[in-house]
Amino acid sequence: MVHIISRKVRVCVAAALALAATAALAQDAGGHPQDLAVYANPLVGTDAAQPDFGTGGGAGNTFPGPTLPFGMVQFSPETDPSRVNYTGGYTYSDSTIRGFSLTHFSGAGCGIFQDLPLVPTTEQVTESPARPGSANLKDQFLARFDHAHEEATPGYYRVRLNPTTTSPVDVELTTATRTGIARLTFPGTPQASVLLNAGGSAMANDSVRVSIDPARREVSGEATSGRFCYQANKYTVYFSAEFSHPFSAYGTWESGQLYPGSTDAQATAVIPYPAPFEMAPPGTPTSPYPRPSGTAQGGAYVTFDTTRERVVEARVGISFVSVENARENLWADTRGRSFDAVRRAARAEWNDTLGRIEVTGGSRADLRVFYTALYHSLLGANVFSDANGEYFGFDGKVHRAAGFTKYATYSGWDTYRTQIPLVAILFPDRASDMVQSLVVDAKESGWLPKWSQAATHTNVMVGDPADPIIASAYALGARRFDTAAALDAMVKGATRYERAETDRWRYVERPGNVEYQTLGYVPHEEDVLGATPIAAVTPFVDPGLVWGSAATTLEYTVADCAIAQFASALSKEDVAATFLKRADN
Repeated sequence: MVHIISRKVRVCVAAALALAATAALAQDAGGHPQDLAVYANPLVGTDAAQPDFGTGGGAGNTFPGPTLPFGMVQFSPETDPSRVNYTGGYTYSDSTIRGFSLTHFSGAGCGIFQDLPLVPTTEQVTESPARPGSANLKDQFLARFDHAHEEATPGYYRVRLNPTTTSPVDVELTTATRTGIARLTFPGTPQASVLLNAGGSAMANDSVRVSIDPARREVSGEATSGRFCYQANKYTVYFSAEFSHPFSAYGTWESGQLYPGSTDAQATAVIPYPAPFEMAPPGTPTSPYPRPSGTAQGGAYVTFDTTRERVVEARVGISFVSVENARENLWADTRGRSFDAVRRAARAEWNDTLGRIEVTGGSRADLRVFYTALYHSLLGANVFSDANGEYFGFDGKVHRAAGFTKYATYSGWDTYRTQIPLVAILFPDRASDMVQSLVVDAKESGWLPKWSQAATHTNVMVGDPADPIIASAYALGARRFDTAAALDAMVKGATRYERAETDRWRYVERPGNVEYQTLGYVPHEEDVLGATPIAAVTPFVDPGLVWGSAATTLEYTVADCAIAQFASALSKEDVAATFLKRADN
């Protein structure tokens, strides 16, 4: 039984779990805001519950670390070897943590992001920590952990590293929109260190650069990665990490060389893409394992004397524009606020966000299922513009988002049916900005994205999902975007066939579109999927090839129907008639 009251939906769990929206936080019987975040469990989806469907494990590809709704930063632990949930970076059945990374994407079927892992350690740094031929660090810098000393809730994560030893390290994480904060409690030791493994991204790195400024207690730099689903896309993320204590020692490494006292390092990949993969051992999932060898190995370490003051804070701002913008994001997010204040604000934002749906009835287990699912549905797309409004565009230029927040990384095919309509109902302003972001992506690149990652096109999955994303968002109340430009981009993608390419991505919006328009369907002869193992992955390599002719035809008819409905809503009846007829395909 569903009651809708002024954009507020009360859901009877015994009857249904439905989409809903409310402008106010759900309240208990006394009129006080409920702590709905207690029902959401970020650890759900980090272990296998089903067989491996070809994504390297049977888990949900989620991550347990803190983030804000649609936040730029996702500060989460990475486990080793994480072969069951490698795209999430953290596998519940693992017992070793390799670091805490600043970027993640929830639910994707391929590894990506997991950039800039921070590694707290009490091991003395006397040699390069880089593991030969890997993006990982050597075993002595990895830490054991167990779930008895771990907690994950929306906006907060904690774990004790090496809990059974005499020198454990307690790690607490929280986030603001563009900043992650780590509160590290070391044992009393003169050699408490934090290693920043700039070359530790999930899909390895083309290049990395780090710089240490002891006077500012800062480590900054950049990391370039990409190859989502083993394609040719490429992005760069910048960071500024400020520490609460002065450094007693510091240095950098490049590949196998350690440089104590050095303040700068940079490295480039020794084996260009496509690189060989670190394959899983016999008896484990056979999908290509992330972190291919040939990575750019480089990073920085800073050491603290914690014999008197054991707690060290690291605050890390990120940006996809520049190091200076990463600093500005850090300042804008956390200046003057303590770790606990940022943590409380994150919890409050999650309670407000989850409170857009008020649920009654059912058991506590039902509430946990519902709010955990709702939590995971609100992790993307992600804020991409900086605090000053700047963002890196598909055209390789820096732009400023005027009057809207720029979002990026759209899992289009996976989200157009349900998640985007949900966001449009619950957060019409955010959904409007997400659609406007797609519109400017089309302006800057020439084409609407289908599965974009950062400021790059990828050709993952089939169809033209931007069309139903835009149309359904508009139909459900998200209308604060350039509708005329949106329709123009939709029509262009549906009626033209061109290969677009830059030095950071290759893309075709509708593979097989010539045949589709001529015949009314995409013929099987255009389908390269399934002929040979090599043919099965060629759509990732060649964006103009069709991946599943029947599925592609069906998806194009859905997109054409969406264009027709959107055009009709804008009183463009001639366009609507054309695409409604095409939808009959």
